[in-house]
Amino acid sequence: MVEMKFRALLISLVAIVVVLSACDGDEEPGSAPTPAPAPAESPSPTPSESPTPEVITGSDCPNEAAAAATGEAISGSSWAEAGIDGEGEEGEVEIVIDADAPIDCQVFVVATVDQVTSSNVVEGDIQLELIPPQVRELVDIDGSGAPEVFISVQAGASTEFGALFLLDPVRPVTFGDPDRGNGDLIAFGGGVTHLDGAACAPDESGTVVISGAGLPGKKYLLERTFYRLDDDLLVEIRTEESKETYEGLSRYPEFAGAPFGNCPG
Repeated sequence: MVEMKFRALLISLVAIVVVLSACDGDEEPGSAPTPAPAPAESPSPTPSESPTPEVITGSDCPNEAAAAATGEAISGSSWAEAGIDGEGEEGEVEIVIDADAPIDCQVFVVATVDQVTSSNVVEGDIQLELIPPQVRELVDIDGSGAPEVFISVQAGASTEFGALFLLDPVRPVTFGDPDRGNGDLIAFGGGVTHLDGAACAPDESGTVVISGAGLPGKKYLLERTFYRLDDDLLVEIRTEESKETYEGLSRYPEFAGAPFGNCPG
């Protein structure tokens, strides 16, 4: 009898424990678990526009900075700058065009020296489709170690015309003479009856000679004009005249090679 009562008590205790276990916890029986909130998406970064490289412009052309930075390069050259600052830097010069611009703002000289880019417009009777301007020589005329550039600008029947530019920053070299026949352009080349040329004057640092030789008779009448390069100005020093045979002209450096081809590189 006692054993039967003990079993009944044990069964009751087990039932109570089962009921209490079922009621334990926060969730109601049969309820679905609440889904966790989705993590917020990170906003996509806004693409940044590449800045246009800064260019020191030298003309009034409104398109110059954009043309210098993104224009089409049609000719160029580079040089080592160890002679300029001793740091082994390099420089480069290009001729770039903006063919859609007005004709007097289509061609620019662009130079980068010591990581600084500058530019200036090329003026003249330019014919882009026939004879586009070209870099002809990089030369150190004034002996400073910094090069100047001579570029071809335009051409006639047999004679070409070019211009000198300083490159730090880019500035045209001028004669300062409003009555000069070719303006600030320098003639070179020619034919049998007339020759033009330009060169550095031997043994005269910072001096150039620009010459013309015509054939009025049996000999050429040679006129040689010497200029000193003073910053961006060619200052006339003297003029020499003589008569020469065609063979005799070849002994003058301005007729012996490319314009300014004898200048230090």
